[in-house]
Amino acid sequence: MATGSLSQYAEHIGSSPAYVTKLKKAGRLVLREVDGRSVVDFDQSDRLVRNTADLGRAGNGANAAPGKAPTSPIAPIAAGGRVDVIFRTAQAQERAYAAKLVELDYRERSGELVRKVEIERELASRLVALRDALEVLADRIAPLVAAETDQGKCRALLRDEHRNALSALVDKFAMPASTDVAAGGDSGGA
Repeated sequence: MATGSLSQYAEHIGSSPAYVTKLKKAGRLVLREVDGRSVVDFDQSDRLVRNTADLGRAGNGANAAPGKAPTSPIAPIAAGGRVDVIFRTAQAQERAYAAKLVELDYRERSGELVRKVEIERELASRLVALRDALEVLADRIAPLVAAETDQGKCRALLRDEHRNALSALVDKFAMPASTDVAAGGDSGGA
């Protein structure tokens, strides 16, 4: 079991003492009491540092001195690498979900996606407008139909009134451009 000071461990891994101090503050070093002083257990600390490495930063070599970084793989803490595999799988999943959230945010801001609640609110508004238009249709056309004695003319009046009401609704409530809805725009609904 190799042990030593923080400075000796920094030399062991080919890094700066400041980096090793960061590892200690993050709880990524295994410290032991030897002769009344705290020392770093090199083997266990190597394993712990390897198993808790951020996959996005690990092994990029930006902070390692040339030729000083350990080149041989460090054995995981648990037998068979179970801790290492679980940790790295969780870390990879976290990065994948973060990337998906960034993509969704981009697609929403670019107008490619619209929030479901905005579509539901807009649809509800349009359905209320349709219901209101149909409810007043009978009151508006009743006097015209009542005055007419010819069944064909009654049918034509009803058909024309339905067509006019539906055309007005289509014109008034045509779907806005996706960027209007995504930006919170209102196209005329209540």
